[in-house]
Amino acid sequence: ANDSVEGTATVAVAAIDDGGTANDGANISATESFDITVDTQSPTVEAASTTTRTLTVTMDEPLSATAATTPPGENFTVTADGSRIGVDDVTISGSTISLSLSESVSFGETVTLNYTQGLNVTEDLATNQLATFTDQPVTNTVQSPDRDTTAPRLVGSDPSDDSTDHPLGADLVVTFS
Repeated sequence: ANDSVEGTATVAVAAIDDGGTANDGANISATESFDITVDTQSPTVEAASTTTRTLTVTMDEPLSATAATTPPGENFTVTADGSRIGVDDVTISGSTISLSLSESVSFGETVTLNYTQGLNVTEDLATNQLATFTDQPVTNTVQSPDRDTTAPRLVGSDPSDDSTDHPLGADLVVTFS
């Protein structure tokens, strides 16, 4: 027998009646099948991104979200351009770990994430623990403070809006704010 099974196996079972009196005299009941999934793989990070004060880690599978499996912020080290940023709170929902940061990440900073097992080790639904990792790149999605967020507005046109006397093929000039 292989003791290191991974994946899903279909199991078929049937009841045997040695007396042959149940099941309309048949010795074997109808076969019933069901699937059993064996998961021995630890969860891994698929991606990480940050807004100004929240760092989101997307895992490759759902995680257990109990108090016993939600680690304290001290288990995570976040750096932005080499400076450490504290983690005030950790929440787990489905396959997402959200870290509330004690300071803001700024536009253009290079952000990395480390995780060290400690109190309340993060684990998947099959109790496989998240392994310690270092230097996980984090996509910085903070917008540039110089980014123009004002939509353009029409301020004029030549010919004017109500013109009906414009020759075919002539230029139309439109001016926006």
